[in-house]
Amino acid sequence: MARKDKRRHRKAVKRGKRFLILCEGQTERLYFKSFHDRGVSVEPRDPTSDCGKLVADAIKLDDDSYDQVWVVFDLDYNSARGKEQFVKFDAAIAEAQAAGIRVAYSVDAFELWFLLHYTYVNSRQERTYYYDQLSKRWDINYSKEGKKAKFCLGIRDLLENDENASQAEAIKRAKRLVKSHEAQPPHKQNPVTTVFELVEELLAAAEK
Repeated sequence: MARKDKRRHRKAVKRGKRFLILCEGQTERLYFKSFHDRGVSVEPRDPTSDCGKLVADAIKLDDDSYDQVWVVFDLDYNSARGKEQFVKFDAAIAEAQAAGIRVAYSVDAFELWFLLHYTYVNSRQERTYYYDQLSKRWDINYSKEGKKAKFCLGIRDLLENDENASQAEAIKRAKRLVKSHEAQPPHKQNPVTTVFELVEELLAAAEK
């Protein structure tokens, strides 16, 4: 019995911290999947694009088997949906935080996190701006090629190997944006991303 328990202990130590990350789309899921082979157990899923349902799923799955549970979603502004989308976005963040679920949100798009690896963006933008900027920097049509599974899975390596990109600077720039918008409700924080908080947690877990 003692030998069996010892094997279990070694396996647990090797596994490291477990992260459950519920994402609203493939880009986010595959980007975070790339962290799994870096010394930390990452289980990313993209069950729904509805931020409210995403939070509800996270609350149901938070059964203490994970060290951290996160939801990842963005505002994805659509003028046709009116103010209701703002209310829903802010409510989803508040509900998650009240339940102890960590939130990595972006306004307006997750791709802001990628662009911050290259430059500081502090003017209000929508996702088409980020798509255009990444298309130029990566020499692709991001809205088409950049959304393919194989490309999404390689984005982290692409950023690490690009001498013009810096993850450390992206974190600094993202923190600067959060600070500049801290007095506003989430939906008005454009541009902003708290993805850096999840990245920092993954990096810290991998180092242990």
